[in-house]
Amino acid sequence: MKNRLTLTIIAVLSLTIFSCAKPPPEEKKTPAAPAARRPTPAITTTEAIPASRPEEPVAEAVSEEETVRPPARAPEARPETEVGDGVVRIGTLSVAAGTDNPGTAGGAAMTWDEAVAWASSLNWRGKTDWRLPTDRELKEIYENADRLGRYEPGEYWTSTLHPRVPDRAAVTVSLEHGKTRYRDKIEAHLIRLVRP
Repeated sequence: MKNRLTLTIIAVLSLTIFSCAKPPPEEKKTPAAPAARRPTPAITTTEAIPASRPEEPVAEAVSEEETVRPPARAPEARPETEVGDGVVRIGTLSVAAGTDNPGTAGGAAMTWDEAVAWASSLNWRGKTDWRLPTDRELKEIYENADRLGRYEPGEYWTSTLHPRVPDRAAVTVSLEHGKTRYRDKIEAHLIRLVRP
């Protein structure tokens, strides 16, 4: 009986204290200024590719668990004036369209290191933040390939690296059939640059 009385008193006191307490005053929220956005750095490798390589083949299918992804970013709105003249908007990206422009290296195939160097040195349409797309971004481009105009069927380099041998292999996506594969970085493949 004594325990029950004690619990009842504690419950009544708790209710009294909580019902008498005033809620904190609401703060006026001011909209935050948009954060300055840094350009995505180009992926580069600092190690030279060894002249002799093990016999292990690099070309293999990519599984969702093994892909290396950049951190997610909030999309930034871009004016419609960026669409046209060799560039289309797909999702949140400006994508090099067609084949006869610097964003596709004029349709030339190149190694992964050459592709990264090409993208990081490109100043096209007054923009210098061109880069290779991630594997997911290039899959989205594949799904909207009809918007690219003319394009070469083949495999295109991405910035996504092989998780076990990042110094040796990167992911390609075929714009013909959407297949994703790991390829040796010294192989020559096509490029289709993007920018936010």
